[in-house]
Amino acid sequence: MNHRGNLKQTDVAEKMGIRQGDLSKIEKKGDCNLSTFKKYLEACDKRMVVIKKDD
Repeated sequence: MNHRGNLKQTDVAEKMGIRQGDLSKIEKKGDCNLSTFKKYLEACDKRMVVIKKDD
């Protein structure tokens, strides 16, 4: 998972309020809480849209 674009990992981590090493683990793992992913996207100047799919 890497949606940082041109942003440095240290810059994104600072915006999220976490350490760079923790962000590295999140990006390598690729699996995190929805709230963490939302913070990550916001720090990367992205947004998340959730769409309910009707079956």
